[in-house]
Amino acid sequence: MIVHNKKDIPKDLTDIDVVVYGHSHKFESKMLDGILFLNPGSCGKRRFDLEISMCRMIVDGGRYHHEKVVIIPSGL
Repeated sequence: MIVHNKKDIPKDLTDIDVVVYGHSHKFESKMLDGILFLNPGSCGKRRFDLEISMCRMIVDGGRYHHEKVVIIPSGL
């Protein structure tokens, strides 16, 4: 499931394994009740002095693996 804002996540997450959300531009990855809640961060223009990040996820045969990728802008 993908939503823009964490507050838009529905209460009923039956048959949901992963919820991807954004809005805050801050990376977060946590498991709650067997569901992965994932905010990949923001890989566009730096906002709010947060690091620039994204998430790489591989889904294969009903299994998934994800990792945070921090992007260092050129010239820094």
